Amino acid sequence: SAADHHGAEYEPGSAASVVLAGDETAAPAIARILEDAPRDLRGVAFLEVPSPADVLRIDVPAGVEVHWLPRDLGEPHGVRLIPAVLGYLGDADAGDEIAVTDIESEDLLWETPDYSGLGEEIAATDAPAERYFWIAGESGVVTTLRRHLVKDLGIDRGQVAFMGYWRHGVAMRG
Repeated sequence: SAADHHGAEYEPGSAASVVLAGDETAAPAIARILEDAPRDLRGVAFLEVPSPADVLRIDVPAGVEVHWLPRDLGEPHGVRLIPAVLGYLGDADAGDEIAVTDIESEDLLWETPDYSGLGEEIAATDAPAERYFWIAGESGVVTTLRRHLVKDLGIDRGQVAFMGYWRHGVAMRG
């Protein structure tokens, strides 16, 4: 169950670079990942936060770009994060308004290269991934990014950890 899989679930293996993305609930994990990372790590991090006052100083490897994405007052989660990640990955539609997936289920998305909270079969891959993705935060935003990365951009699910930490409008059970 997802309860057995908690915390950062960060396992980039031998990937040459990483893409980290999340909202304010994922910011502490992303900061920790970057501060603990090998100093030769390459990649990019996108952190969507409520306001410019929420931007933190993080000690990151020289080869990692960090993009803080403060929302304007009243803007929904994902409004900055989704276009930034998809634009970085070269998705031509990234500038369009992308609707955040409405989650019907009580379950949060929790999927790593070797675990699917949805119970989906995950094919083992022996090939080292060129790039590893770690995406966490509000479940609808995470699910929306998952759909675009896996279905639209063809990124192998074995290269990605998707973790829905919470759901908009739902008090989470402790």
